[in-house]
Amino acid sequence: MRPKLMSWKDVSKYIYYSDVLIVDLRDSGEYKKGHIRGAWNIPYEELEGRMKQLRGYKRVILYCDYGNQSMEAARTLAADGWQAATVVGGYETLQQKDIDG
Repeated sequence: MRPKLMSWKDVSKYIYYSDVLIVDLRDSGEYKKGHIRGAWNIPYEELEGRMKQLRGYKRVILYCDYGNQSMEAARTLAADGWQAATVVGGYETLQQKDIDG
């Protein structure tokens, strides 16, 4: 299974879905500066050790600064059978958008 590529407009449709988890892979300092409302902060380096926390969600949408780490993480999750998606361009592309928290 391949990860889905999403735009921020696509992501905005999933913010309030209870079976979709949005994960911010940036470090906690960056997360505190701004993040998507409802996103969990699981730094990229911690994701593998915290996979159990993702259980129960139908889809996992990941983002990082520029999209590179989230793509790698989404590929790993998809290979393990998850419905995983990554945000094209990462959080940096959201700076002019209106859906950040």
